[in-house]
Amino acid sequence: EAGNRFAAGYNDIGWEDMAVPAVENVLNGYQKTPEYYENGVWYRTKFAVSDSMRGKTARLKFLAVNYVGDVWLNGTYLGWHEGGYTPFAFDVTSALRFDSLNVLAVRVDNVPWSQGQVQDLSVGKRVDIVPYYRVDWFNYTGIMHDVYIEFSNPVSVPRVHVVPMDINGSVNVTVVVQNKGPKDETPNVSIQVYRAAIDSSNINTEFSYQLIGSPVNLGGATQTSLVVGKDTCRSWQTVVTIPSPKLWTPRNPSLYIMKVLVSKAGIVLDEFSTQFGIRTLRTSGAYFTLNENPVFLPGIARHEDHPLYGRSMPRSVILDDLRKIKALNVAFLHLDQFQSRHFGEELTR
Repeated sequence: EAGNRFAAGYNDIGWEDMAVPAVENVLNGYQKTPEYYENGVWYRTKFAVSDSMRGKTARLKFLAVNYVGDVWLNGTYLGWHEGGYTPFAFDVTSALRFDSLNVLAVRVDNVPWSQGQVQDLSVGKRVDIVPYYRVDWFNYTGIMHDVYIEFSNPVSVPRVHVVPMDINGSVNVTVVVQNKGPKDETPNVSIQVYRAAIDSSNINTEFSYQLIGSPVNLGGATQTSLVVGKDTCRSWQTVVTIPSPKLWTPRNPSLYIMKVLVSKAGIVLDEFSTQFGIRTLRTSGAYFTLNENPVFLPGIARHEDHPLYGRSMPRSVILDDLRKIKALNVAFLHLDQFQSRHFGEELTR
């Protein structure tokens, strides 16, 4: 069935060019049903990798492929993922080529939705998928969201978890450090917090380091040294304090940027930035409180769908949606029954 389409030397000269992310269904404009296409699609692309990336750890990341995705790089099968609404990744460090073009091949199979809870494998209909019967959104086909390769030092920070503890500025921080190298490492880890400086030029950025403003004088432990064994992860947890914090609210979304540096012998190995706000959310009897005050949150639902883009909406269109929603004085947004294209950063800004 594959017909060797995954092979690096396969002749795809006659294939249609297509920019991704995008849906494969033909879109027919406003108030018209898109094309129903619940079947398979092949994608192929070629790309070069700079010699400056040698020695780095490389992860090939897909943010959404609907519904089953099989992935090959340079003819080597990397694996598969099932589920059209969750991201997945492959370690491609050993599969990348630096002396020639790399060839990425992806086979997408969009499983037809069943009418009711009736399985019919003869026509490919299953009841063990999500969703397993027709619902109130459209079953688009294709590579829905972004695809990219993330390069990092073998010693790097894959995740930072920031939890505001109260409205006085106490913040619980968990930093995860991983070591994909061949030997144990003892890196230094340090954190710094900045006020976010947001304006029209950067409000739509997906990179929080581009929002860094003035530094904050933190209280608490802000640096440590960790022994991280080869091919393992270690975590460091600390509590820091931001003096006289500006609290986050829907009307005044004050934000901070945390930057984590991992270094060894004065050389920075990795840098990780994330945004967060100081706020508390709790229930108190019959009340829902924000920053220890009862609050009423008028809300609406937003489906990730568009007459021109389907589920593959550009960030500019998403930002326009959020501006319209904010103009309605909405303080609570329901993001579909499935995972929408990631835009949590813009929501908090």
